Amino acid sequence: MQVFAFQANLGLLMKVYANHNATDMQLRYESIESLKVGLTDFTHITTVNSGHYIQLEEPELVLGNIRLLLSKFP
Repeated sequence: MQVFAFQANLGLLMKVYANHNATDMQLRYESIESLKVGLTDFTHITTVNSGHYIQLEEPELVLGNIRLLLSKFP
């Protein structure tokens, strides 16, 4: 499976698989970004270093963001 990256909004890179075109991935990115409407604290995290199994490929990224989320609770 070939993998390449493209430039998305806000200078973030997203991983794109050969069976998904850049337009589809941009629409996916924008739909996820739309989830933040009405929220005061929203972070959309992307990476070019892992694919679907991010928890296996970048466990520290996942754990670090879980810790960040938990630190926001009293």
